[in-house]
Amino acid sequence: MLYFQCEIHELLALVYYDSLQNVVPFYDQRSALPLKDAAWMMFCENSMKHFKKAFALKYILFLVYSYFLNFSSFNMMFMNYFDSLYRQDWLHAFYLGKLSKKLGYSHEIALSYYNKAIALNTSAVDPVYRMHASRLKLLFKCGKQNLEILKVPSLF
Repeated sequence: MLYFQCEIHELLALVYYDSLQNVVPFYDQRSALPLKDAAWMMFCENSMKHFKKAFALKYILFLVYSYFLNFSSFNMMFMNYFDSLYRQDWLHAFYLGKLSKKLGYSHEIALSYYNKAIALNTSAVDPVYRMHASRLKLLFKCGKQNLEILKVPSLF
């Protein structure tokens, strides 16, 4: 039951997130930026809410399975399976970082989600790229004028 709830929240979050990415590909995509109106904000917030629920449920599921597998004779085999299942959830943290950036949350929040995604899957390229790109954009945009901003990238 918990697994299905997690899957439902994950799918709902992806549906909301996909609705945000409805820019038609053409030569100069920056000339037609999507409107960030109330509907767009609602999609962002709904997607973030469902990703947070899915991430929390997956973690609870991992803890429950790991507790019960301590009493199983096949505990190592199942533990490796559920560990890999939980490690795949770096995408939740990655999308939470992207959504927090879109919603205008502080830079520390977005970078902390990217950092969590990197910790969950060290071989994934997307969160590493997004972490460095976000830090560079932050420094390029306002790093020279604001000394407090210089502290943010150094934390991660």
